[in-house]
Amino acid sequence: MQFTNLAALFLSAITLSSAAAIHPRIITADTIVQDVQNIHEGVLANQAATEAYEGGDLATTLIEGTPVSFTDAKDHPIHIHTYKSIQEFLTVGAIHLANRKGFVDANLAPQFNEADTRKIFNKVVDTVNVSIPDDIDILISKYPNFKESGLQPVVLSGLKLLINDHDTFSYAVQTKAYKQNAALTAEGVAAVKNIHDAIQRGIDVYSA
Repeated sequence: MQFTNLAALFLSAITLSSAAAIHPRIITADTIVQDVQNIHEGVLANQAATEAYEGGDLATTLIEGTPVSFTDAKDHPIHIHTYKSIQEFLTVGAIHLANRKGFVDANLAPQFNEADTRKIFNKVVDTVNVSIPDDIDILISKYPNFKESGLQPVVLSGLKLLINDHDTFSYAVQTKAYKQNAALTAEGVAAVKNIHDAIQRGIDVYSA
């Protein structure tokens, strides 16, 4: 799932941190909610790319793509090439950067009150708590395709990156969350664990 140079992705994350230090922003619950939404949208894009991937090594895909035929308004055939495996890798980079921005924002945020914490937790529960486990299920179903194409280690690296992103962003948010409502805290902890466990399932499969 990881594309080419992770160093470039980490450099982008460092740049985000540096920019935040130089240009202080007011971080609110809505900022974190948008960060979660950005991750969710990246995950949905990854789902689509993963579902469409039917195999083929990366080099072949880069050169040839997968031929797909359409017709125009006059029923004339139109032949194009899609690059599903490339899309798969690029969406992981987008998810990583969205996670790192969220991590920076959460660390810069003030302590959240109960209403703000509920807003953030509700967003997590309604979006990534569903989309990430679904994405992992799709990825697991495509294990034979990625293994056959020799991309299994690349997918595994991407999953390990994702679980680190998830755990660190989640910890940063939980540190700033309101903690005097036990039920609310438990809801957030359960969502974080559900996502972590789903990603770990993917790691276990691709580590085999």
